[in-house]
Amino acid sequence: MTPAGRRILDYAGKIIRLLSEAEKKIGSRRRRKRRIKLQGFYHMVF
Repeated sequence: MTPAGRRILDYAGKIIRLLSEAEKKIGSRRRRKRRIKLQGFYHMVF
């Protein structure tokens, strides 16, 4: 994997972690649906 690719994954991981923490605070169903889409995007990156 290229250093740039690793950096992108690093940022993606941080963003997803932040989003999931915000999700816990909000705890709404809408957020949960969006998270599933994000996970799909995350798998696409791999």
